[in-house]
Amino acid sequence: VRHNGLVYRSPVINISRHPLWGRIDEAYGEDPYLTSRMTVAFLKGTHGDHPRYLKLATTLKHYAVNNQEIGRRSLSADVSERMLMEYYLPHFKAGIVEGGATSIMTSYNRLNGVINTENPLLVQNILRDKWKYDGFVVPDSGAIEDMVTSYKKYATLEEAAGAAIKVGRDLDNSAFIPSLPGALAKGLQTEADIDRALRRVLKVRFRL
Repeated sequence: VRHNGLVYRSPVINISRHPLWGRIDEAYGEDPYLTSRMTVAFLKGTHGDHPRYLKLATTLKHYAVNNQEIGRRSLSADVSERMLMEYYLPHFKAGIVEGGATSIMTSYNRLNGVINTENPLLVQNILRDKWKYDGFVVPDSGAIEDMVTSYKKYATLEEAAGAAIKVGRDLDNSAFIPSLPGALAKGLQTEADIDRALRRVLKVRFRL
C-alpha cells in the first residue's frame, strides 16, 4: 500500500460546470457559496481542534479555473477579473482565510494565457498578499515537466523548476529533486529561494 504521510491532497473544490468533467464526483457543486461552506467544514474537521498541531494537513485543489477535462494540460481559461474574483475564487479564499488550509495545488491550465504553475497573480498577488497565506504551494503532478513538453516555454527541466520555485512553488512530486541542484549551480534560482520554500513545507510538517 502506498503511503504518502499526513498531507492529504484534498479537497477538490473546483466549480462543477459540466457533468463530463472527469473530477466532478469529487467536487461540491456549481455554487461558490455552498462550496465555500463545505470547504471550510472539511478543512476544520480534517485539521482537528488543537490550536497549534494538526491531525492531518490538507491541500486545496486545483487553483484555479480548472474544471474541464479535455486539454486541461494545455488550455487557457480566459475569464474576466470579476468572474475570477466573484465566481472562481471565493471558495479558495474561504479555505485559506477561514479554513486555514495548509497547502494548495496549482492547476495544469493557463489563466488568461499565463501558466498557473508559475502564475504570479494567483500565488503572490492574491494568495500571499491579499489573503496572507503562509502554507506551501505545490504544482499538480507533472506540471513543471509540462512547461517543457506541453507548453514548450522552457528548454530544460532545470529552467522550468528554477522559474517555478522563484515565483513561489514550494514542493513538487518529481521535478525538484533531479533538477534543483543543477538549477542552483546555473544561477536559475538562489539558495534563498530554496530556503524560503523549505521553511514553508517544514512549518506544516512540524505542526503534524
